[in-house]
Amino acid sequence: MCTKTRFDKEKYFLDTLKGLGVFKGVGDDCVNLSYAANLKSLKSFQVLDYKDKVVGFDSFIEGVHFKRSFMSLKDITTKAFLVNFSDIVACNAVPKYALLSIALPSLSKLELKEIAEAIAKICKDYKIYLIGGDTTNAKALSFNIVVFGILQDERKTSKTFVKRRFLSRQSRHLKGGLLAYTRARDRDLGTSLKTLNALLRYPKRLVHNRRDERFLSPKLRSGFVAEARKKMLIGLDISDGLASEVKYLESSNKLGLKSLIKLNSKIWKSGEEYEMLFAYNKKDRLSLKRLAKKHRIAFKDVGSFERVSKLDIRLNVWH
Repeated sequence: MCTKTRFDKEKYFLDTLKGLGVFKGVGDDCVNLSYAANLKSLKSFQVLDYKDKVVGFDSFIEGVHFKRSFMSLKDITTKAFLVNFSDIVACNAVPKYALLSIALPSLSKLELKEIAEAIAKICKDYKIYLIGGDTTNAKALSFNIVVFGILQDERKTSKTFVKRRFLSRQSRHLKGGLLAYTRARDRDLGTSLKTLNALLRYPKRLVHNRRDERFLSPKLRSGFVAEARKKMLIGLDISDGLASEVKYLESSNKLGLKSLIKLNSKIWKSGEEYEMLFAYNKKDRLSLKRLAKKHRIAFKDVGSFERVSKLDIRLNVWH
C-alpha cells in the first residue's frame, strides 16, 4: 500500500528563501553577530555595539492587521516589513538585520514562493540581512519581526527619537517648538483611512494606484530624516493616527499642543500612514523646507507645544 507524502511547506519555504540570497547566518534560530563577522562567507556583517544599536519588534497578523482578501501575498509581506523598518527609521537609525518568525497557513508552493520572493526583494531594497527566525503551521498567516538598526548619530539616541516604548525629550526642550509631519507634496494624511473605510464597505482586492498606494505600501522618509535629524527635537512615525501620537507626546512631556488644524479634520484619525512626526525650532523652518524639497516631499505644521490644556479629541482604536 502506498501512502501520500505530506507536503512540507516549512522546508519548501525556507529552501526557497535561502535560495534567494537574503539569509546570512550560522543557523536558522539564532546567530552570534560577533562570531558571524569573523566568517569569510559573512564579511559584509557589521558588528553591533550596544551603544549604537536600536532594536524594534512588531507583529503583522491576519484578521487583526490585514485580510488576505484585501491584499496580495506580495503586498502583505512587503507591508509587514515596512511597518517594522519605519520604527527603526523613526529612531534615527538604519535597519541592518532582521529575525523573522512566520506562521504559515495552508498555502500552495506558488503562494509560498510569492511570500519568499517579496521578503527577498524588500530586504535587498533596504540592504538588510535576514539572520534567522522560525516557521510554524497555523490557521492564519502572521509575521513577527525583530529588526536591528544602527544609529545615524550617537548624540541623537532613542531618548529624542521615540516610539511609544522609548522616552521622549524633556519638556523644556519642546516648549515653543513646532510639531509637524512629512507628507507627499500633492496629498495629505487621511488616504489610508479613506481606503480602509472603502474596503470595509465594498470588500475587494486592492491594486496599486495613486489612491490606495499609501495603504498598500507605506513610503518611509528615511532620506529626509537622515539629513534633517540634527534639526529635529523629537521624532516618531504615525502608525496609530496623528491624534494618538500627539496625545502620547502631550502626556509624556506634560505639555499641551496649540493646534493649527481643526479638531474635526480626518487628518487626526487616519492610522497606518507611517509618515514622520517631528518637532523643530522655528529658526530651522527654512532649512527644513529646503531639505523637504530636495527629497521631493513636504511637511505640514500641526501646532506648537505650550503650557496649555491637552487636546480634546476622540481617538480611533486601530488594532
